[in-house]
Amino acid sequence: MNTEGLNFMLKDSCDVIAENKRFYLHNHPNAYEILLFKKGDSEFRVEGSVYPLSPGDLIIVSNYEMHRVYHNSSSEYARTVINVEPTFFTKHNCEQYKSIFLDRTIGENNCIPSELSHSLGLDKLIQKIEDYLDDTYDNGVAATAAFTEFLYLLNRTAANPHKPVKTNEQIKNIILYINERLTGQLSLDEIADAFYISKGHLCRIFKEHTGYTLNHYITYKRLMYVRELVASGTSWTNAGIEAGFSNYSNFYKAYCRTYGSAPRKSFKAAEKHSLS
Repeated sequence: MNTEGLNFMLKDSCDVIAENKRFYLHNHPNAYEILLFKKGDSEFRVEGSVYPLSPGDLIIVSNYEMHRVYHNSSSEYARTVINVEPTFFTKHNCEQYKSIFLDRTIGENNCIPSELSHSLGLDKLIQKIEDYLDDTYDNGVAATAAFTEFLYLLNRTAANPHKPVKTNEQIKNIILYINERLTGQLSLDEIADAFYISKGHLCRIFKEHTGYTLNHYITYKRLMYVRELVASGTSWTNAGIEAGFSNYSNFYKAYCRTYGSAPRKSFKAAEKHSLS
């Protein structure tokens, strides 16, 4: 399957035995994600929301949303994943189609139910894109055209009801609170006081519902923002401070601990943590 130079990548995957330890909470810093769920006993968790999955459901995730698949049993897990770079929309003059990823509150309206996906022909278009990518005669033109049509139809789902979500409102509000104040001097005391709960209870329920410790979540979100700033031309030193780290030393240590390499080496180390 040739996707070189297309600014998007499609991958079919199937795990005969789904193991939760292989599916980490992560994000894709340089891409938006679309996941077509085909088979399994699974749910999709994103920014404090939980979506029980049925075959044919479509998941959409922005580059800054933390997410993972959680398996309720060790049954077979099959899905098709498309990762599309932000540059695709500029290159193909369809910037307006980014709105389905960006014009949402984090963790909301991530799941398009199979009935709606099927009625719009989104599942068939994904199969068509796969067929074009497998065709050695096609140089990417047909696949790109089909994917652009897919994005057009995907945006039409914004006006329709999305799949109900299981949400812990308190966790959801804590996540929104953190993201709105990410670049400031957030502290455990401040967050606990804002929600009238003890620090111990805050840490316990946050880890229980997200899989991350509170400090790990804040650090990871700040590092995501650092990478955005650097990509837009900000120096590493200034980006670390702007993102909420108290000094460059703290930022440097957090980056190396999370990505396994120094900041200036590459952006690619972050992607090795990603598996949907």
